[in-house]
Amino acid sequence: MEARQEHRGRSTATPHSGNQLGFANLLSLLKPEFAAFADGEPHPELRQELAGHFVQRRRADLAEWRASGNFPSRKVSEVTYKLNGDWKQFFDHVLEYCRGILAGHSTDSYKDYIYWYAALGLLRCASSSPAAAVQSLQNRIDRIENQSLAENEMGDADETRVLDFEDSESSDIAPDVDTLGDRLAALELIKEEAEKLAARSDDPKLVCLIRLLEHDLLKGEDAKRPIVFCRYIETAKYVAERLRKKFPGYTVTAVCGTDDADARQAAIDDLARSPKHILVATDCLAEGINLQRDYDAVVHYDLLWNPTRHQQREGRVDRFGQMSNEVKCALLYGQDNPVDGIVLKVISRKAQEISDSLGVSVPVPEDDRRVSLAIMKAGIFQNGAHSPNAPQQLGLFDEIERQEREALEALRGLEAKWQDAAEKEKANRTKFAQRILKPENVLPEWKKVETAFGSVEDVRTFTKGALAELGFHTLSSLPPQIVHRLQENGAELPQDLRYDDLTRAHPLVASLAGYVLESALDPVDEKPIAARSGAAVSREVERVTRIFLLRLRHRLDIRKRDLIVEETQAVAVSGAGENAEWVYDPAGVERLLHFIPSSNLTGDAVRNAIRRALDYAEANRARFEAFAVERAKTLLADHRRVRDASDDRGSFGVKPILPVDIMGVFVLLPEED
Repeated sequence: MEARQEHRGRSTATPHSGNQLGFANLLSLLKPEFAAFADGEPHPELRQELAGHFVQRRRADLAEWRASGNFPSRKVSEVTYKLNGDWKQFFDHVLEYCRGILAGHSTDSYKDYIYWYAALGLLRCASSSPAAAVQSLQNRIDRIENQSLAENEMGDADETRVLDFEDSESSDIAPDVDTLGDRLAALELIKEEAEKLAARSDDPKLVCLIRLLEHDLLKGEDAKRPIVFCRYIETAKYVAERLRKKFPGYTVTAVCGTDDADARQAAIDDLARSPKHILVATDCLAEGINLQRDYDAVVHYDLLWNPTRHQQREGRVDRFGQMSNEVKCALLYGQDNPVDGIVLKVISRKAQEISDSLGVSVPVPEDDRRVSLAIMKAGIFQNGAHSPNAPQQLGLFDEIERQEREALEALRGLEAKWQDAAEKEKANRTKFAQRILKPENVLPEWKKVETAFGSVEDVRTFTKGALAELGFHTLSSLPPQIVHRLQENGAELPQDLRYDDLTRAHPLVASLAGYVLESALDPVDEKPIAARSGAAVSREVERVTRIFLLRLRHRLDIRKRDLIVEETQAVAVSGAGENAEWVYDPAGVERLLHFIPSSNLTGDAVRNAIRRALDYAEANRARFEAFAVERAKTLLADHRRVRDASDDRGSFGVKPILPVDIMGVFVLLPEED
């Protein structure tokens, strides 16, 4: 959404959270009357007025920009694995344990929540990795042995450690597992199983990840640079250790929430220096950091309950500045894991269905934690009374069946609630849809702005060339005059700056460009690093070719207000007299500027060539002025098209200010036979 008032604007990439009151309060910052939208009514008159203040664009609306190469396509796939042998037996033992401690505890009672969080914490750790399960079980065993299981200490198994709706950095730590009575022996047995499995190399989930990397993400000329997201720190370290052994030619690093922000960034920067690298991370990297430069694939090693968090993970690499045309994302899930099955079917696929329908995501209704617990209840108790490991007490059969019925009812309630939220969002999208601005009308202006700003390669070439002329060939050390300019502007450069980080607006590029321009215009500077004139011999021209850099100024009249705008344009002329060929097309002139000189000229020859070029320019002033008039007409047409596209009424005009200023002249001479 881009808010606009007079000539000032603000924009945000933060998605609409689905909170109608919050959105109305945000709109009220533009105008207090817009708070009325909180009641959900159309308010057509207010809606018409609001249309003049903001532009709302969905991700789906960016499809027409794909061809520009600025927005990659996102390919999401599901990759499954199946537990077998000891791995299946271990998970069944954990599931049986959880069913036992949850029997008789309802999600209707807040005091019973601790049992649910503890059981779900163990189940999620067991689903994540045997290493996470070992840590979770050991934490609880230590507490029991220290007799410190006081009720006020049960916060270690709270919802921020188990659910996925919170952003706490401590949530990637494996939670404790609560017990009923003296279940210490059962915990010890499960922990012993987990330790044995953690030492083995046939983990079905890990084998699935390795197969995905070998046969898809790391294969061939289109090999990807993946990030593997894990739920828990122990899992991230476990996965990273195994991947180092399996892929010795790759540098593998695990980044977790126990590291501070500076340490994380340093680890990411160090890893990026390796030509082949794999990043394993917890959700401490799921938001607030740009990773599109060095990564173009995401693997969800652990499914999350909140699909918005999946999007946040993927959004680290699928964002503006991603150089790959396609970002690959993969969700790993256990096909015989009832918890994964519920999350995938009830949450992930439903979220995708809603997103495909609306073009935007609708968050899971997360205000009711009982519904969230019911999702996992369905995973734990589904067909529980009929499983071979079910407790053989008749009372527990009845209890498990009751829990299963409640879970199914809660799931139906969640789906209805979520669908209702989607319908409201659909109504909102209709009500606040942007009907004025048509992308096809402004796309030409976007492309012109891109050309004017220069490509990444243009910025890289300029920076390298300018630094080399100053006697510095790398970004690790900068000329003192540029450092001084940066300090004056209060800009700080990161320690590990790379050419790919640079844009035209980067403080270093802006400071360097300012210095180059001023040195070229300074009459006292005898050795400027850039010249306003020059001449050379080139094999690529057959006739004398002169290139003139012009400064054009225009008077822009908008609603009886005069604005003076200026631009630089280059024109070229090949030959002279009636056979002279004038080149006004920017692409044609740029091609001439990239010609490589084959030999230099003496100082006198350069001065003579430039003097003749200036005389030629003075004799053809009418050509430059005619060009300025045509440019004014073009700018007026562009201005009118954008105004019409936004339905902006009023009078406006563009007139050239003459004469035209010649800022530079460059001559290419043909090579003599």
